[in-house]
Order: sequence, then structure tokens, then C-alpha cells
Amino acid sequence: MLARGVEPTFFRDDRDRRAFLGKGLQDLFFLLNAQMGVVYRDRGVVIPVELSSTLRFVERCGPVSISQIAAGLAASHQLISLRVATLAELRLVDGRPDATDRRR
Repeated sequence: MLARGVEPTFFRDDRDRRAFLGKGLQDLFFLLNAQMGVVYRDRGVVIPVELSSTLRFVERCGPVSISQIAAGLAASHQLISLRVATLAELRLVDGRPDATDRRR
């Protein structure tokens, strides 16, 4: 990470800065995630930071499908499937077949 006020020398104009905005946001996400991990650990929270919103959604909404979680969190079905699988491995959620829809 660069020191405050220091820009990489390859930024020549605003187009360059805009082109690298996504990378900067990704770096910020990783930094925040790492810092929240420290806070979680210090407070005894044992789940990875990125799973907390998924677990909270399930806690508040009760039995829900992957599609419902994805829609509620504005995330992809694939991402939520991975998160729920990790939560299941941690034994924080369990999967049950939907009585009305065998696809779920």
C-alpha cells in the first residue's frame, strides 16, 4: 500500500485514475476485511467476516433458500452457495430439502 498522498508514477491523467478505481476499491475491501477480522477475533466471533451478513440474514429470516438469500443480499447465487456451504461446514446452518420444490 502506498503512503498517503503518493501516487504510482503510471497515473498520467484522470483516465488512468478511473481505470484503476476498481483495484483501489478491491485493496480497500481486503484492508477492511483484515481489520474487521482482528475485531471479530478480539470479541470472540469465530466466523470469517465475509460470512457474517449471510448468517445474519438466515438468523433474521428463518428457513430460506439460497436464491432468497442471494436476492436479499444482492449477491450472486454462486457466492451465496459457497458461503452457505462454509457455514454448514462450521455447523452454523443446516440444509433441508424444500417440501414444495425438489430443486431447493
